[in-house]
Amino acid sequence: MTSGIVSGACFGKPDQKRWKGRIVAERNDPCPCGSGRKYKKCCLEKDAGIQAASKTAQAASIEDRDLPGLLNLLERFASEPLFQAHERLITPDCIAPFQELSRRDPDHFDSITSVITEASIAQLAREGWGRKLASRLSIAQSRYMEEMASHFLRAYNVLEVFPGDGLVLEDAETGETTRVVERSASEELVPMEKVAARVLRDLNQPTLSHLFRVTEIMSERIRQGNRKIVDLQASGPREALEVSLVREFVRACTLPQPRPQLVDAATGGQMEFVRDRFSVTDPKSLDRWLGSSRELDANPKEEGSFIRFQERAGGVRRSLGQVEVFEVRGKMVLEVHSRSREAANDNRAWLKERAGNWLRFTSRKLENPEDKIEEAAGREDTGLPLELAEILSPDFMDKMYRTHLYHDWADTQIPALGNQTPRQCARTERGEAQVAELVRSYQAQENRMARDQKRKSVDLSWLLGEAGVRGRG
Repeated sequence: MTSGIVSGACFGKPDQKRWKGRIVAERNDPCPCGSGRKYKKCCLEKDAGIQAASKTAQAASIEDRDLPGLLNLLERFASEPLFQAHERLITPDCIAPFQELSRRDPDHFDSITSVITEASIAQLAREGWGRKLASRLSIAQSRYMEEMASHFLRAYNVLEVFPGDGLVLEDAETGETTRVVERSASEELVPMEKVAARVLRDLNQPTLSHLFRVTEIMSERIRQGNRKIVDLQASGPREALEVSLVREFVRACTLPQPRPQLVDAATGGQMEFVRDRFSVTDPKSLDRWLGSSRELDANPKEEGSFIRFQERAGGVRRSLGQVEVFEVRGKMVLEVHSRSREAANDNRAWLKERAGNWLRFTSRKLENPEDKIEEAAGREDTGLPLELAEILSPDFMDKMYRTHLYHDWADTQIPALGNQTPRQCARTERGEAQVAELVRSYQAQENRMARDQKRKSVDLSWLLGEAGVRGRG
């Protein structure tokens, strides 16, 4: 059997293909119908016509669904169930902001409404309205309602993106992968993002009824559950998840949300790039101290670069900052890169105590990576400023991740892992999944930054090996 054609048992020649359960022979093979004639002189023309008609019908069915017409039928014959389904998906605290949005931003309102409406149609399909209205529905509409009834909205990880064409999605629960046709979303998404989608198979290729991003805030709220609003109508966990996903999507679109932040893996707080610069007044004395200090590790890959570390229980080292010494216009300068203001203040006090006689503080620069993304997005015509391009270049980001931001990540307590270190958490199968999910969120974050900055993304999968996740060394 030719690989990739069918699965399961196959009768007849090993290399024969099947189409809708029938063996399809080559032109000069005996016809599968058993007539004894060659296939090209028997059933070839008939089979070709059937296949062409089927493909034409399937290709046209995306328009034949006539969703506006279907919605009109539901509003006419199932107005009360449709209204209740809509009402179920909008929590009380979102009603007033949702109504206000219809006046303030009609386009955004329409996009949210389309998600709510399709989820409501799915609810009515599960209640049997596809059968109740069968005599009034087209074949394509009936097939669409059957698919909506049998497939729930689910969470997926984006594995591959083919801009303007489609996506490869991985079911976040089962791990099953599916390639789907999706024109618009494939222009916006990046690999490793998490989305909610309903995969339909009523056409010749899998498509999506609707799709939206699932943020970390949404995921956390769904995991914790909303104790104030309990959905008693859910028939099972899959329907409960669908309702929760749509509700959190509406909430995220209508209520003020905390600004997304890059998170420091070590502290769980907002990550900032803090650069303190010092002029060097005695290069020789400073050089001797840098080479002899037991609080610094020299970076073997880069001359003049050091990592300040802290010894912790069990022989674990924690990175506190990166120290670099280099020449600018004939004068030596020292820079300390820290990942928070608190760490920068500590590093500055430490330097003053250890090497204050040979250094003079000159400047501090604070950089919020999210601010830089917005700056980059607003400068499409001219490109990134030279200084910003240097700071957030792929080489710099890779170096920052490996030698500074995640230098001791595997042995640092992470709030998202229940204050365990990634290495501790990865000792169990469930813990490995948690670590992998955390790294996936880091990678999605980096992919979005790289896309917005028009640079190549940095691969962070090495973090899995650092944590000891099996098969990721």
